[in-house]
Amino acid sequence: MEKGELEAAEALLNLTLATSPNDLTALHQRGFARLALQSYTDALADFEKELELDPIFPDAWLGKGLALVGLDRENEAIEALDTALFLDPNYIDAIQAKELLGD
Repeated sequence: MEKGELEAAEALLNLTLATSPNDLTALHQRGFARLALQSYTDALADFEKELELDPIFPDAWLGKGLALVGLDRENEAIEALDTALFLDPNYIDAIQAKELLGD
C-alpha cells in the first residue's frame, strides 16, 4: 500500500475506534497500518490495548514484537515474539521475525 492509502485507512479506523474503542479488528488493522507508516509508538499502543482485550491472540503479540523492534527494544520484542510462538508454535511470521533478530 502507498503511504496515502495507509493514512486514509488509519483515518477510517480512527473513526471506527472513536465510536467502538474496543473493536479488536479495528485496533489490529490500525496497529498494522501504523507499523507500515513507521509510527511505532502508536502501533505499540494499539497492540497493547488489543492484548488487554484478548491476551491469547498470537497476531497481536507479533504486532507488539514488530513495534518494539521499530523502537529498538529488541529484548522486549523477543519476549513478545516468544509469547506468540508459545500460543502458536508454528506461527511462521513470528519464527521469521525472530530469525531476523538473530534469535
